Amino acid sequence: MTDLPAQARSARTIAGLLAELELVADPHVRALTRDLVAELLDVHGDGLARLLELIHDRGGPARGAIMQAVLTDTRTSALLVLHELHPVARDVRVARAMDDVARRVGPLADHLSLERVEGDTVIITVDGPAATPQGRVGLTAALERALASHAPDVDRIELVEAVQGRRRLPVLS
Repeated sequence: MTDLPAQARSARTIAGLLAELELVADPHVRALTRDLVAELLDVHGDGLARLLELIHDRGGPARGAIMQAVLTDTRTSALLVLHELHPVARDVRVARAMDDVARRVGPLADHLSLERVEGDTVIITVDGPAATPQGRVGLTAALERALASHAPDVDRIELVEAVQGRRRLPVLS
């Protein structure tokens, strides 16, 4: 298992700050702070939604390229996910990440398969050379990069060894 880099760290930092806020004795201050954060998120979400509308309405011939850049950039994609504005379903984004990994790791891709997405965790079955410590290190790095780009709402990767006689799921394309 591994935790993903920047988005996961940011989420943990925010969760820690919110936990500290709960320790503030004055319930009025806590409520005001929660309201302030909610308003800020609403303002940013509305702004992002409007930006997407403008790209769609006025992007012209470059619309597709602009949206592709926005959707594959780790920072903008994460913001769209946070505000529930990402137009691509998470399972599709995870499948695209798996395709990227397959291209990066070459023949090693024959030894991994997407088992399932469970909450914020992607569970991947590995066997053969992918199940070795060296194979896992390379796979983990490739998976972290691909998931950060395509599915920043995935917080954890769990690599599990394939069980003999069990049907493996193919890498999605």
